Amino acid sequence: MKSLITPRRLLATTALLSAVTAAVRSRRMPEVESDRPQRMVGERGGVTPFVLLFVVPMVVMAGLAFDGGRVLTERRAALDVAQNAALAGVQAVDGASVRQGGTDINVGKATTAAQNFLLSQGYSGSVTVAGDTVTVTVTKVVDMQLMSAVGVGSKTVTGVGRARIVRGVQGAET
Repeated sequence: MKSLITPRRLLATTALLSAVTAAVRSRRMPEVESDRPQRMVGERGGVTPFVLLFVVPMVVMAGLAFDGGRVLTERRAALDVAQNAALAGVQAVDGASVRQGGTDINVGKATTAAQNFLLSQGYSGSVTVAGDTVTVTVTKVVDMQLMSAVGVGSKTVTGVGRARIVRGVQGAET
């Protein structure tokens, strides 16, 4: 079988390609008349207003979406943790009260149980026990990552959870 590329053909092709390349480089492109208006001397840097008017607001909107989503997520997480901590606290029922038909909450045990739950989840907050209700308030500071570039500092989110102890189910509660 005969090869299509021989050394002689390869040298000839290389020489032809070099000649064409040199000819193209030595020629100037012809001037073509255009319907486009010629650029004025003072238009240099005309893209700067475009960047300021369109790109900067787009970055701010992206920051609102990103950081706003983080704030909403952290708010929901704080609420969930507060509700679960209140539930943990309300389960600290005073045993003597239950034996007598009551539903009194042991304040010390309820506060400790709620605080321990908060610590296990990496949060801190306040716990109050009033009668048959345990209320837990959780606050968390969320740092703004993109919006800090435009002067928006950190935001504080709060979650409040309440749990009330009931004895038996006797109907729907409101």
